[in-house]
Amino acid sequence: MKNGKVKPDPNAPETRLLVSDIARYLNDLAGLHGKDKTGNQGLSAGLRLLAQAIHPYAKYPVVELPEVIKALPGGKAADKSNKAAFPPEVAAALESLSQEDVAQILDDPGSAKGLVAELGFRRFGISRAKLERLSKQAARDAVRSALENERILDAISEEARKSGQARLG
Repeated sequence: MKNGKVKPDPNAPETRLLVSDIARYLNDLAGLHGKDKTGNQGLSAGLRLLAQAIHPYAKYPVVELPEVIKALPGGKAADKSNKAAFPPEVAAALESLSQEDVAQILDDPGSAKGLVAELGFRRFGISRAKLERLSKQAARDAVRSALENERILDAISEEARKSGQARLG
């Protein structure tokens, strides 16, 4: 032990413990704390968030996790919101895409989840964080639903405009 830090023994049983094992345990523990009558909903939600945060490192042994995180840019865990960062001109272009272009992005299986999340945020005002937490298909479905709502509102608006013009003469 040097400076209060324990150096893990590579032959110890805990070195075979993977981050995925810890994430699974945290999710199970969150389930126990998620019970309405006896649980702690806040703790349950926090445990689930922690399990999600470490999930990208699932294949690493637990003892290597601190080094993996330190090796990330800035020496800290990667910020998912920066992963979907687009240049301002691209972000602005997402706001003005036609409905057909939006549908094409949503229908393209190669469209990145980050693009779908940014599109949902920029075009429809859907929370980017919410879309990033969803599965890729669920995020697409949420943005597709917003697109469908926009189409319906456009149709209603067009009919109201026609009706107003007919009343005027």
